[in-house]
This record gives sequence, structure tokens and C-alpha cells, in this order.
Amino acid sequence: MPCRHHDIQVFDGLRCCLACGETVFDIVKDAKPELPRSQNAPYEYAHLNYALGPEIRLCVLFPGRLSDQVVVDLVHVYIRDHPPYEALSYAWATQNGDDSLSQTVHCHGGSITVTKTCEAALRRLRLPGRNRYLWVDALCIDQSNVKERNHQVGIMGTIYANASQVIIYLGPGTRATDRMLNYLNGDESDSDKRIVIYSVLNNFLDHRWFDRVWVLQEIALAKLAIMVVGTKTTHWNSEAINKVLNLCRGREPPSALRWLPASQPECDFLSVLHKSRNCTSTDPRDKVYAVLGLANADFQNGFPIDYSLTTEEVYTQIATHLFYVEGDLRILKYASGQGEDAWKLRGMSSWIPQWDVKSGYDPLPLQFHADDLNHLMSTWSRKSPQHHAQTIDSLNWLLDTFLRDLPEEQQPLSSNAWLQSFDMWLDYTKRNRSSIGNDSMPDLESISLSLTQIKSLNFHSVIVKGDTRVHSWEVADAVVPSPKSPCLRVRAHLLDTISRIFGFRSYSSLPHSLNNLPHILERRRLCGPCSKHFVATSICQHTPTIHHTMSEEFHRDMKRVLGDGKTMFETERSVGVAQAQVRVSDEIFALDGADVPFILRRVGKHYVLLGECFLYKALRDALCTCCGCKLEEWPIVTQIIDIW
Repeated sequence: MPCRHHDIQVFDGLRCCLACGETVFDIVKDAKPELPRSQNAPYEYAHLNYALGPEIRLCVLFPGRLSDQVVVDLVHVYIRDHPPYEALSYAWATQNGDDSLSQTVHCHGGSITVTKTCEAALRRLRLPGRNRYLWVDALCIDQSNVKERNHQVGIMGTIYANASQVIIYLGPGTRATDRMLNYLNGDESDSDKRIVIYSVLNNFLDHRWFDRVWVLQEIALAKLAIMVVGTKTTHWNSEAINKVLNLCRGREPPSALRWLPASQPECDFLSVLHKSRNCTSTDPRDKVYAVLGLANADFQNGFPIDYSLTTEEVYTQIATHLFYVEGDLRILKYASGQGEDAWKLRGMSSWIPQWDVKSGYDPLPLQFHADDLNHLMSTWSRKSPQHHAQTIDSLNWLLDTFLRDLPEEQQPLSSNAWLQSFDMWLDYTKRNRSSIGNDSMPDLESISLSLTQIKSLNFHSVIVKGDTRVHSWEVADAVVPSPKSPCLRVRAHLLDTISRIFGFRSYSSLPHSLNNLPHILERRRLCGPCSKHFVATSICQHTPTIHHTMSEEFHRDMKRVLGDGKTMFETERSVGVAQAQVRVSDEIFALDGADVPFILRRVGKHYVLLGECFLYKALRDALCTCCGCKLEEWPIVTQIIDIW
């Protein structure tokens, strides 16, 4: 078997293989086109060898006329040897959506079926008198080999970063694309031709390439990028991209314009996923895998690509991975507004973002600052439940017996699980319930909150997988049903409850008069001294404009957060804005580690996530509307809840 040059070293500028002693001047210098012996003989891929490093295939594109059959050869090389090649970036489907493998490329006595766009790109890129070395995913990866796909997709960022240039192929040209490329090349001036260029912009950006999720890392990691459309070419660089962006006023630019060639990869993978959310991919798993090359190396190494997993499993794994890597609950923001049907139909947890659901999600401004988060994460509710304080001392012996019956090793329980467990334990040991008597029976909710605090004092959040049953009398609803659908168990602080839904969906529709909004501003709350001599025209205010200041603050906040697609609602204590479809009685929580409040809906013994919200004056003290002094703190009930 001939040597495949596995051990190449450079001596005096020459690349030599230490295994056989041969000087390696080119990859396949003497390779000749070879048509298949049988038109139906499929090309048989040789296995890639990863023992000595990341090995890839390169496509040797042989010269030919436009009408000639496309003939290639595939050769194996190691990336660390820095072989010279170009990488192709294109959309598999044609403009009318045809992504069928209907065309044939001849390769070393066999044939490989590809899409019409891929075959057209190879015809267009052939050089007249010499071979061209390309990396083309449809040819260089054995698409039928799942294990190979996992490996090659995992190093695609490296493949595009090491290419001498990336060739963007949009397809056959039109008069509109010719005009656009002339504009990008400077052949038409900005001032004289701008009106005409606007008319061809949509035709240009409607090419499927701009909507394809794979192109993001292909361009961001490219050293150089050349765009080819029909017979026209242009340098796809910052100057060209900025020209297109300047024409996109009034139109949302596609995600492909968010990254410049040779730009640094994003360290924040959540931002990458969000920026690419409205891109398209044939395989929904690629909404994650296609942009993984833009994450840092540690993140990529911790999240291997695996096409044997289902879409639901991939989305669950990336959410879990991000939860532990980020160390906070920021992942929950990106599950906002994806709708109930999306997670119900898939049997997924509501807190897991579904990245293939296109969304116009617009993040709300941060509402909880460092001091608020530290306060929430370091303290429990300072107010004991009403009946608990009177009865807890007399029930110490009962609680001791209950806790002694629990196993030593267990997950931190939710407050509802404590309530259900204690109640069922009382039924299980009927003599204990009868010995107390109904009159002296404590409020079980008070007991559950106290047990939560005692047993999980330093708990914040955890992802619970599989069966979390801790004893035989625990109710089934408190157990996560499947490892594929983990629940998020988190310490949560109940802030408010939605009591009314308004129809305002933009700031312009918000009445300037607050008379029709019975929110916190209209509730005159006075301190003791002010209430004794308050009149319609305040004469005792230390700050004469306190009420007007609050009104101005309200309008300023609503102008900042209320926009298209968002809904305004009233709560028991305030008003808020959300993008999700909310209902009366939905609850608003502050979650440990989250800098915005979230709206949750109780379903049985657990909650489902609807999305983030803005709650006016959340966690802020209630003030006297006359003198501005502090009346009371924002009431909070702290518990541990399960979000499915």
C-alpha cells in the first residue's frame, strides 16, 4: 500500500515524509480525470484516519468546459500540515427549494449524487488549465456515515479558518444581481444609482444563502471571502457588507450580515444562538451544530456533536450545558414567547429554548441589579407565615419524626413536594394526625416553606433528571417523568400575580391620562403624619413633585419597554409588560441568578415558563405619595419550585 504521507516535516523549505522519505510537492500532482466504469457505480469512500490528527478530504476539481461532465477526485490530508485549498460556501437548495440529490459528480471510477446548486458551483469554479483544490461538504464528508459526520462537522470551524479563502456561490446571475455586484465593486456611484440599487436589494438578499445558518461560521472564520454570482465576482469584506447594511434601512438585515469575514468568534454562545435564531436549516439540529464553531474551544470540547440524537435531545443537552457553563438562568430568557404548543407537541420542558422556532424576541432591559440579586440569593422571606409561628414549637416532635423517616441522600425538594410529602405522611401515620387534632393542625403551606428553608438553606437551582422519588408515599406529580424532559428546580421569590390584561401593545397607544389605568400610581398611599392632614392640593410634601416624578418615571419606563408584540398587564401591586401570551392569575417570580422577572403558570404541582417580563417598581419599597418616605418593603414569598 502506498504511503499516505502521515508524518510530514519541513526541511529547508521542502515538505518531506519521514515514513517513506519522499518530498511532497503537491497533494495529487499527477491525478487525472477518471470517468466511472459504470454510470450506476457509487463512489466508495475510504475511511478517514484520526489516529495522527484531524484528517479531512479535499476535492480535486479537474479542468473542463462548461458543458463537460464534472469530474473530481477525493484525497486525504491532515489539517495540521496546512495543505492549500479553498472552501465552498453555498446553499444546498435552489431558489425554488429543490434540495434533491439529482445531479451526478464523477469521482475516481464512481459517482456521487449532489444537489443542483452544488453541481452548478463546481461547473462555475473549474479553472481552464489546472486542478483546483476545494473543500465541499457534500463531497468531502461521507453523508451516509453518521460517525464521520459527527467528527467532520465538529471541526468545520477549523476547516474554514484554515482555507486560503472561502468562495460564496449564490447561483446563476440575473440582471438584478449583476447590478448589485457592480455597485459593490464600485462600478456604480452611491449618489447616482442609489434609487436603482434599492430596487434590486430584495432580489439580492432573497438568495437562500443569506438565510442559511451554516454560512455564519463559514464567513466569520474565513481569512478572505469571494462572492460569485453568475459571471460576476466581488470581495465579500467589511466594505461590501456595510454597503448592503446601509441599504437595509426599513428592512431587518439577514443574520449573514451580522458577522464580518475574519471576525473573532463570539465567546458568548447564547448570543450566537440568538443572532442565528431566524436563520433556516434543513436539519433543526443544525441550529446548534452549525454555529458551534463560533464558540470558544473549551465550550466546543464540552459539547460534542452527535447526529444520533433527536432534535429534542440536542436542544435539551445544549440548554443543560449552558445552564452549568454560564452559572445563571440567562438561558430562560430565550425560551420567552415560543408558545405553549411548541413545547407541548414535542414533550419538552417549557424552560428549554427551541432554536428552530423563529422568533422576534426582543430582550427586555435588566431590572434586577447586583444588590437586588445578592439580597434575593442570600435571604429568605423575612415574614413567617401567619399560623406557622404559633404552632411550630409545639410540633417539633412531629417534624423530627417525619424528617427521621426520610432517606439520608436526596435531591433538594421543592416546597410543594414538602407539602405533599408531609400531608401524605400524616395520612400514612394516622395516629399522628389524630393526636394533634384538627383545631391545632398547622397550616401545611407554612410548614412546607419552613421545611424548605431548613433543609435547603443554601440551595439556588439545579436541573433534575430522571426519577427523583425519595419515598414511597410521594405523589407522582412531584416526580419528573422522563430523563429526556428534565425539570428546573429553582429557588423562586413570588412577587406578584396578574389581575388584568390591557390591550396596549405600543407606547403610542398608551393614554396620556392615567385615569384609565388603575395601577400603583393611582393608589394614594400615605404615611401616618401625612394621612392626618392630606388635602387634594398637597401642602405638606417635603418633595412637592413626588407624585409627578413617579408619573414621569412610569411613562419613561413604559416608553422603554412597551413595543410591538408586547402586552401590558395589571397586577395586584403594579403593572408590567411581557411578550408572551399571559392570562389572569399567572404569577410573576424573581428567580435566583436571573436579572429579570419571569411569568410562570401553575399547572398541577409544578410551573411552566411563559417568558420574561418587566414589572414596574419590582422589589422597590412602597413610598408615601405625599412626602416620599418609606412605607413598606415589597412583600416576597420565597419557595423552591419545579419548572417543566
